[in-house]
Amino acid sequence: MRHILMSLRASVSLLSLSLSLSLSTSAATTTRKHVLACLGLLAAVAVHAVELAPAQPGQAGLRQLVEEAIKHHPSIAAARNQVAAAQAGIQGARAQYYPTPSLQLQQESGNSATVLSLQQPLWAGGRLDAGVEAASARAQAASISVDESRYTLGLRVTAAWGAWLQARGRIESLTEGVELFQRYAQSVRRRIEGGAAGEVDSELVAARLAQTQGDLAAARSSERAARARLAQLVGKELHPSDIAIDPHPNRDTPLQPLPNLTTQAMDHSAALRRREAEITAAGGDLAQKRAALWPTLSLRAQHQRLANPAIGQPASDNRVLVVLEYAPGAGLSAGADIDAAAARQAALRDELLAARQDVADTVATDYEDAVASAQRRQQIEHTLNANRAVLASYDRLFIAGKRGWLDVINAAREVIQTQVTLADASAQHAVASARLRLHVGAPL
Repeated sequence: MRHILMSLRASVSLLSLSLSLSLSTSAATTTRKHVLACLGLLAAVAVHAVELAPAQPGQAGLRQLVEEAIKHHPSIAAARNQVAAAQAGIQGARAQYYPTPSLQLQQESGNSATVLSLQQPLWAGGRLDAGVEAASARAQAASISVDESRYTLGLRVTAAWGAWLQARGRIESLTEGVELFQRYAQSVRRRIEGGAAGEVDSELVAARLAQTQGDLAAARSSERAARARLAQLVGKELHPSDIAIDPHPNRDTPLQPLPNLTTQAMDHSAALRRREAEITAAGGDLAQKRAALWPTLSLRAQHQRLANPAIGQPASDNRVLVVLEYAPGAGLSAGADIDAAAARQAALRDELLAARQDVADTVATDYEDAVASAQRRQQIEHTLNANRAVLASYDRLFIAGKRGWLDVINAAREVIQTQVTLADASAQHAVASARLRLHVGAPL
């Protein structure tokens, strides 16, 4: 398609040069205007075809960009390290079932005592089981956080890609506008040389050309900024030719009903699943705090060695004890600890409800954006076709003396602005559709 566009633009230049050299009468001027208008429409169609061209080999579409970001972004590595830490926490919680060794050294008035003991818990009121449950739930939450980080990163890449897509569409439209006004500038210069127009017509075209060139410079700046954000997310430098403009062949496929999308997003949401795991972990913490109200029954094997200089011979003692310990906390704080743990679990449940509302609101917003942008794009396409027809008509009427130069220039400016608006609506629709696919876990 790019070769077609280059060929059409070359044809416009060659035919314009040929006509301007060979045609000098009023009829010839009219013919030249007709040919240029037709070729301009063909070039615009070619630009539109380029925008919908499939990705070339070596180019990265949105799916590839998201995959690259997941491979290299530090937030994913941080989430995976959190998983490793949580898995270690499980091992620590399970180790509480095993005996605990201890060593004590005491020194008093020249006497020393060494106590070596090994204590095995027999019953702890459910504290050990609750600790393993809490640690397992935290590990599950950490594992889900990796999926959540991928989802969040996918949204960030989609936003940057959408900004790039919008800027790219504007560049294509404004470049076509600059070329159109440059052709008008050449035409009006020839009219001035032939005495058929005044300098004010040239100034009018120059003003519109400068305005379009300023808009083009702003669009190119936006494209570079969006591409820089994409490069930071994917972890490598990106050139304009490295990013593909996805064709979206099924872009007009009707969306599923909003309730279905919302249900799918709820089921797929990593944020909701993570909060559910955190509630389970909070339940384990609460069970641990409640277990503090019960005594702990343990079996202790103890070896004690006493050294007394007055006796001269150290004494040793071996014992096996059944120990019953009860430690309700400093100042009987176990009750307050239970209340705090219960409140934290209740807060997590409220956060889950709020997160469900956020998911529903996000899906509804993106759904409305997708529907509205699709409708808006269709309307703009009709408007653009009408504006192009008006411009072609004004070109003919201007040659016939029934329209002024200002009318032609304003019609051309209207075509360019409509093309820019169409590029914005297309980018908005692409982003909203991609976000909906991310919400429900559909492939990009």
